Amino acid sequence: RSGEFKLPLPDLLQPENDREVELLVQRFARTAPGESFRCELLTWAPSGAPRWLEIDTRNLLAQPAFGGFVLEIGDITATRTDTAERDLQATLLQGLPDSVMVTDAGGLIQYVNPAFELLTGYTAAELIGRSAAILKSGKQKADFYRKLWETIESGNTFRGQLINRKRTGDLYHEEIVITPVRDENDVITGFVSVGR
Repeated sequence: RSGEFKLPLPDLLQPENDREVELLVQRFARTAPGESFRCELLTWAPSGAPRWLEIDTRNLLAQPAFGGFVLEIGDITATRTDTAERDLQATLLQGLPDSVMVTDAGGLIQYVNPAFELLTGYTAAELIGRSAAILKSGKQKADFYRKLWETIESGNTFRGQLINRKRTGDLYHEEIVITPVRDENDVITGFVSVGR
């Protein structure tokens, strides 16, 4: 047929090691006609850079017109890299001794780390989706908060001291740094607050 070409699977996939292709072929052998499976494989791009492939495989051996396997191969390197970076960031935030709170652009809480929970007495489940104003003590004037919001909404970092209220009602003082988070279009999408 026109357009057909033959290329050994290791040459097509360029795996990190040939054993990965052997395991893939063994998986083919265990797949019944009509079944499919998905796997990921570390390979090498022509440039020599590592590349992750996602392979969707369907067993079409029972179809007389085809009689083989169909592999749909997609490059997921960027997705895996993004996921690895997010996992690393989450691990770092979880382990920080300083309290960390992440909000959306409107001040609704998206994330708090364990140090934040310990300091305030609130659990993450109690805070996610609620306004950061839940911590307000009423001890600072409206002008203080107006200046804070003007600073961060203009894209600048705010540094100062807050007097906040714990879940128990007790007050605490916190040195705080609030930094805007921007997306790829330089639009502020949220804020990260780190306190001690």
